[in-house]
Amino acid sequence: MGLLKVIEILSSSKKGWEDATQNAVKEASKTVKNIKSANVQNMSTVVEKGKISDTEGKRIIEDFLNSTEEKRNEFESKLKKTSTKISETFDFNKKEKEEEL
Repeated sequence: MGLLKVIEILSSSKKGWEDATQNAVKEASKTVKNIKSANVQNMSTVVEKGKISDTEGKRIIEDFLNSTEEKRNEFESKLKKTSTKISETFDFNKKEKEEEL
């Protein structure tokens, strides 16, 4: 029979949720042994005068742009590989040379 211990920890970070999670795990590891997982249940943001704070808004946009850039690079890489594979399969250069003859 296994034993599972569940604890609740609150943490925050100006860098993002990953950093906040890392901080929580690091702190919990001081007294809890063999931590196997962490479950992030809630996230919140800083609101000032009825709006997301400037620094928080900038971080959200920066995270979005970084994610978009990563996805674009991933897509371009896959597209290049697919294009190369198609070119090798059909050997378009060889067909163009045959048409010239």
